[in-house]
Parts: sequence; C-alpha cells; structure tokens
Amino acid sequence: MVLTTTPRTKKENIEFRLLIAIRFACLLSQHKDPMSCPRVNNRLAKLERYLQYTQPSQLFIKTYCIRAGELGQSFSLRVDEATSSIRLYRNTETNVAKLITV
Repeated sequence: MVLTTTPRTKKENIEFRLLIAIRFACLLSQHKDPMSCPRVNNRLAKLERYLQYTQPSQLFIKTYCIRAGELGQSFSLRVDEATSSIRLYRNTETNVAKLITV
C-alpha cells in the first residue's frame, strides 16, 4: 500500500502525492527495469529533493527507510537514509526475498 489511503498530516499528504506519481510512472513505463525509465527517474528526483530539504513523516520512515515498502502490487521502493539514494524494484519472487533482508 502506498503510505496510507488517507493521509492525516500535511507531510503525509505531500509524500502520498509523490509516491502516487512514482507508482503511476512505473505502471506506464515500457521499461523492464523501472529505474531505467526517464519519467520514473524524474519523479524519483522530486522525492529526493523533498527528502533533502524536509524531515519525512514517521510513517514514511517506517514504511520506506527501514525496509522496502510497497508501491502497489507490482513495485517496491526503498530509501537509504545514509546515502539518500532511492531504489525501485519490480516485485518478483526473487526480489521479495532480497527486499526483506536489505
């Protein structure tokens, strides 16, 4: 699930919109690896800028920074707080096992 279905705070609302934009870019992408799509990278850059200047909500940290969180059924996203890098994964059986241990 993308963060939450009903954002409760202003931060959650901003994060929700950024994550939904990334999810739809992934769904519309024709690339096998979502990270190779320019539209997806553009949306990820917006999320990176947001995270660079704003402390994310606790829900965002718990869902996407401590582990990989789902962006719908097909994709997962993980933010590495140490390097401020974001990685998207297409959910497959082999990736799910890697994501849990990452």
